[in-house]
Amino acid sequence: MDELYSEILQRAFNQAKKNPRIGALFLRVIGMLVVAPYPTSLETIAFFCVEQDVFKDQTLDGVVRRLRLEVLVGLGSLIHIPPTSTDPLHLMHSSIRDLLVDKERVGPTGEAYWVNVISHHGRLATDSLRFMIRDLQVNICNLSDLSKGNSETEYCCRAWSVHLTESIATAEPGKEVIWNIFGVLSKTKLLGWLEVMSLLGEARGALEMAKTFIDIDVYSDKSNSMSEPLLFSLWDDMRRFIKAYYEPLAFGALHIYASALPFCPTETELWTRYRNLATVHVLNGFQSRTWPPNVWRTQVDTEIVAISFSPDGDLLVYGARNGSIGLLDAETGAPIGEPLTGHDKGIESICFSPSGRVLASASVDRTIRLWDIETLTQVMTPRGEPLRGHNSPVLCITYSPNGTHLASGSEDHTIRLWDAETGALVQEPLQGHEGVVWKVAFAPSGNLLASASGDSTIRLWDVQTRALFGEPLRDHEGAVWSVSFSQNGKLLASSSADCSVRLWDPATGAAIGVLYRGRDYGIWSVSISPDSKLIAFGSGDSTVQLWSAESKVPIGERFAGHDGVIWGVAFSPKGRLLASGSVDRTVRLWNAESAAPPGEPLMPHEGVVESVRFSPDKKLVASGSRDCTIQLWNTETGKPTGEPLRGHKAAVRTVVFCPDAGGKLLASGSADRTIRVWDVETGRLIREPLVGHDGAICSVRFSGSKLLASASDDRTIRLWNIETMAPIGEPLVGHDGIVWRLRFSPDGKLLASGSSDRTIRLWDVETRKLIGNPIKGYRYELATLLFSKDSRHLVAKSTHETLRWDVQTVMPISDPVDSIDDSTINEALVLSNEGQWVTCNSKRLLWLPAQYWAHASGRKIMISHRKLVFSFRKLVLISNLSSDLKL
Repeated sequence: MDELYSEILQRAFNQAKKNPRIGALFLRVIGMLVVAPYPTSLETIAFFCVEQDVFKDQTLDGVVRRLRLEVLVGLGSLIHIPPTSTDPLHLMHSSIRDLLVDKERVGPTGEAYWVNVISHHGRLATDSLRFMIRDLQVNICNLSDLSKGNSETEYCCRAWSVHLTESIATAEPGKEVIWNIFGVLSKTKLLGWLEVMSLLGEARGALEMAKTFIDIDVYSDKSNSMSEPLLFSLWDDMRRFIKAYYEPLAFGALHIYASALPFCPTETELWTRYRNLATVHVLNGFQSRTWPPNVWRTQVDTEIVAISFSPDGDLLVYGARNGSIGLLDAETGAPIGEPLTGHDKGIESICFSPSGRVLASASVDRTIRLWDIETLTQVMTPRGEPLRGHNSPVLCITYSPNGTHLASGSEDHTIRLWDAETGALVQEPLQGHEGVVWKVAFAPSGNLLASASGDSTIRLWDVQTRALFGEPLRDHEGAVWSVSFSQNGKLLASSSADCSVRLWDPATGAAIGVLYRGRDYGIWSVSISPDSKLIAFGSGDSTVQLWSAESKVPIGERFAGHDGVIWGVAFSPKGRLLASGSVDRTVRLWNAESAAPPGEPLMPHEGVVESVRFSPDKKLVASGSRDCTIQLWNTETGKPTGEPLRGHKAAVRTVVFCPDAGGKLLASGSADRTIRVWDVETGRLIREPLVGHDGAICSVRFSGSKLLASASDDRTIRLWNIETMAPIGEPLVGHDGIVWRLRFSPDGKLLASGSSDRTIRLWDVETRKLIGNPIKGYRYELATLLFSKDSRHLVAKSTHETLRWDVQTVMPISDPVDSIDDSTINEALVLSNEGQWVTCNSKRLLWLPAQYWAHASGRKIMISHRKLVFSFRKLVLISNLSSDLKL
């Protein structure tokens, strides 16, 4: 075949070299087809050739035509050349490539088409880096909508890393030049490259490329002229950046600048060089100085009970309370396929076989099921069913180190051994425990099995003889929930309902001592790292702790972030990462080598924030809290303007600025049943509190600077004269539930009220009488009421629907209301959340890190005049939104 290939190649080359400059391109085109890591189109090849002198002043289409007619002519039997320029070319057979890269096989006569692989990688690396430095820019595709996903392609951004690493791996001349160009790209266009990778749907590929550059040997060789620690730091930051913010940057390229970069740690090289590209600027939020230990967080729709890494560390699998099993990409936390289903009740334990090909799951439904990881299908026993034998829920399962056996523990107080190949029971159950068996674990040798039980003991079993090895270990004072062997076989750790972690010598059964003793929370899971140096455990206080197995002291800060009991912890096979699963429905991955706590925002409130509101000029935000205070914030600096406003005797439920007083008046309503009006400049009360309601105040609204309306959970609405601080007439009565929402019409003649009785009522302000019948028809919790500018239309918004009525007829209308009252236009954005996303009408606007979603209650989000205010629990966090950010 070599002779036939050579004859075709030589004939084609002879044809091409009739024009010497075209002949020089022959090898360039052939070489690119040979070394390109991805299928390459004729259009892409033309892009790399368009700067050649022979194509001067020609369009890309013109270059494509000439390559097809003058270079590739005669090669149709060796190269598949599609009719369209955007479809990939490829060699007809791998043997053609084998010939082209072998100098001896092509011989002296074939030097014109011999492909020097290293040389071609170097040229393509240089060209790719140069083109990216020239062309990459922020928002390269002029996208304008943050809620839209990605599409588009670009060879340079996908292939340059392969060409670079191949070209600098040898002593070929010129690699220093290539490395210098790589340095320029890294320091100036790194996020532009990541943007294109996001557009390509290649966020995972970008992560792999970042990891490749971190592993390049030149960083560690200080004598190498190419050694540059700054580049190592920059690419290490990039690796961590992609992992930490994988979800938003995989969703949409613009979220690199809106949802990822704003939260990048402030002492990193990446932040130092690229912070000016952020389109959101955090004024008083969470922003660490260095990379925090939490690598990623994934939320699911059910409680996480068990977690396990695959032996190669690529997968992290969780078992859930609803009976499903989920597979996650361990690098990014992204789900892989749909959850596995088959169990009738909740999962209690999961584990991989040592080969990683099979996953075993144990369930409350009393069965053990085996799953083929490649096909994601259930593996049945020869009898065509799951493993059955326990008489009660199966609580734990583990493979023997050699993969031949499975051990399981149950609420029936027994331990059973199974043949992993056939699913058959191996002899009789191991009996002796007087309580449920919570955990089983094999020693690394496979000769010893440990079991932890609700009878407060740990038992060691000789696997060969199936006899108890020594006496039960009895020092715990409560149920023993978890046990873990060290890989060197010298240590056994146990955790218990007695809030302690204890260490044992498995060879003798002797107690080494108490590693940790808490006070209020039992410890559900304990794990020893593969190198036997670290012990991790998770407890009911929602934290994960790391301790030194040798010195018996804690390492760094506790890993905080979960919002519930931690059921499981597991080290990755290399021990660098630690996973945890919790009742809060999240799986978190932690860097076991890092313990940097996240930056803490300013927290002047001591209670949950109930209400936040912008001033008319958007320069201030007022927040009302359960600590009975009101805090004013400067939206430019994100800092409090002074001391909190004090006076209320109970939680401040609602706050509002007076629009017609230039924002100088602020009203607050409280669970103490009073309304207070404040001078914003002095922070003092204007006269005495307004008293009259028989329940907590839920809403207050100004009409001009002389009238105030208040709504209460006493189901009434009251009108007040601001000048005299006196009530106007009798309360407005009619609602059958708590009145949550109020809104005056722009002309001040109407007042709309929304209630938990699922009705909206319109009131004549002058006569204080109901206009027409109550408005019914909205199905979801009412978020806001709005009037049109001309006061003729009323709009009611919730997170799921928008309804409209004609005010004169009090009849629903279907046409949109375009002219919303300017003073309320920003409240027309009904914001909510979906996972870690801030959403508006189900569209994703911004993604916020896990710290912002740490608590499910007390959360409020507002956007106004390019300011984002996010409050939860005791925090009020303010961010500036760049004018480049399209919402």
